[in-house]
Amino acid sequence: MEPRRDRWHLVPSRAWPAALLFGGVAFVVALAADRWQVGVRDAEVRARVRLIASPHADAFRSAVERRFGLLAGFVSFAGSRMSRAELESEFSAYAQGTLAAARGIRSMQFVEHGRITMIWPLAGNERMVDFQLEQIPDSTLQFLSTGQPLVTGPVTLIEGGDGLLLRQAIPPRAGFPDLATIILDVPTLVREAGIPDSAAGIAMEIRRRGSAWFGGDPEGSAVAPESLAIAVFGSEWLLTASPHGGWGAMHNAGAVPFRLGAFAMVMMSALLGFVIGRREEELVREVHSRDSRLEFALRAGRMGVWEWDLRTNRVRCGEAVSALLGFDPSTVPDPDRRFFAALHPEDRFRVQGVLEASRRGEPVDHMLECRVIAADGSERWILSISGLERDEANRPARIFGVLSDSSERRELEERLRHSQRLESIGKLAGGISHDFNNLLTALIGFTELAGHEAEALGDDPRAQSIRRDLAQVLSTANRAASLTGQLLAFSRRGVTLPQRLCMNAVIRDLEPMLRRVLSAEIEFVTDFADNLPHVLIDSGQLTQVVLNLVVNSRDAMPAGGTITIRTSLLAADGALRPVGAPPGEWVTLSVADSGVGMPESVRARIFEPYFTTKEMGRGTGLGLAVVHGAIEHARGTVTVQSEEGKGSCFRVYLAPHRDER
Repeated sequence: MEPRRDRWHLVPSRAWPAALLFGGVAFVVALAADRWQVGVRDAEVRARVRLIASPHADAFRSAVERRFGLLAGFVSFAGSRMSRAELESEFSAYAQGTLAAARGIRSMQFVEHGRITMIWPLAGNERMVDFQLEQIPDSTLQFLSTGQPLVTGPVTLIEGGDGLLLRQAIPPRAGFPDLATIILDVPTLVREAGIPDSAAGIAMEIRRRGSAWFGGDPEGSAVAPESLAIAVFGSEWLLTASPHGGWGAMHNAGAVPFRLGAFAMVMMSALLGFVIGRREEELVREVHSRDSRLEFALRAGRMGVWEWDLRTNRVRCGEAVSALLGFDPSTVPDPDRRFFAALHPEDRFRVQGVLEASRRGEPVDHMLECRVIAADGSERWILSISGLERDEANRPARIFGVLSDSSERRELEERLRHSQRLESIGKLAGGISHDFNNLLTALIGFTELAGHEAEALGDDPRAQSIRRDLAQVLSTANRAASLTGQLLAFSRRGVTLPQRLCMNAVIRDLEPMLRRVLSAEIEFVTDFADNLPHVLIDSGQLTQVVLNLVVNSRDAMPAGGTITIRTSLLAADGALRPVGAPPGEWVTLSVADSGVGMPESVRARIFEPYFTTKEMGRGTGLGLAVVHGAIEHARGTVTVQSEEGKGSCFRVYLAPHRDER
């Protein structure tokens, strides 16, 4: 098992992009929400400023209204039934007492026909006595004629500072003043109203609508202030308020909690994206691992998956399926027709019937084995295991399955059946040969005894005829004994002594005899591999194997040709390793000829006992059967490759036998 690696030290390919994506989307949403919140926060901030400034506006209104109470008393004093002389004598005392009792009053005046006739305090205001005021607007006179008080201003006072004029008409009386005026000190009113309130961080100013600013901190007018209307006895005033640091500072202060929450949301979204991306990465890896294992299993089993959409007649398949069929069904317009064309004629209608029945939704056997014709004309067996998928209407919609190459399995099955046949024949032949060999032993013995007795008869012509007949009987019996020996070797009932042999040495020792059995028209070639490992086999059986293979090749070249004997060591992954043989090294002996070759029908039966293509009397049909039996007895394998007109090549595979010292 591989050592565990720290998960956080790995930089996955999906987690960080997902984190950036989720975080980016959350950031855009937060930014849009923040922009939308600007208006909301502006309304909240301005409402807060209005809430702070509203008591100051009320305080300013109350301060002015309290001074109007003094004005009302002043008017009542002037309208009393005293004489003009009494009014003038009492004016100073009344005004002095009023100014002493109330703050913020700069002076009190009586106006008669637009001229100031009396003023208090007189000190410093002497030049204002008999001062002719400017023409009072008709609108002001009209308002005053209703008996309502009126405030005007601000005005710049002679003694300095700003002041407000509080006026009220006096009921008309001949020889008396017609207007009473109190001049209020603006800074006193502003202080009484608490303007500005620096503790609240708000700059406030008061102005009369349409006039210049006055009172408070005029620098606040640099930003758009929040205005509160103050109506005082027919006069419109404004109290404006704005933050000392501007509206942006208050906006930002209000935005801090929201932006902190937005930042937390962005971080949480990024973390969520990272977790989702990490999980997706793990799922992708898991799916990829499963797919890899599935692909490995399919490749190891030489299988490929396929899917046939019945509604669109399109096929999707893997590379293994294309390799098995010899074409890619995904690239042809009519894959079913192309598939049927590739089938063996003997299997075509059977397979077509099964597929059409499956397409109609009828119950069929979904395990199907058939033959296909490859591009080179060779046959290949394929095994298909499929399933049917239906749509919502319970109609066949898709057929899917697995396709595998069963040629090797069928070949192994055929070899097993062939081996079983040979084993049955071998048992029968062994039993018969053993008993027959006992009879031949007695026959040969008695024939030899009869021959010795015939020798005692001398030169009698009848004795010579008897000796010739006995010699013929003995020769025939010996050939029969040789035949029974081959049968016993084929049936593995003969006495064998396996030993470590060098195949190259055995063939070199046989080479003179092999050349004698070949005609002059046949060229004999040998090619021995160096440092060839030893094999474990009976010496007589190996000699018989080589001799039978060479004689078989000789008989296949009546007009002459070339016989090549070659030895080699086949590696574990050799392409020529026989079907069904376990992986590993193999010592190989090949006997190739340039003879007439064999068709498939002959090649399939070449190792059967008593099977021969030679004319009567030229062969027993046991030569290659003996080769097969001897090699199988040595736990080896023998194969043949042949094609008509191109000769044959027999290969013997034996496991190397190395010293274990």
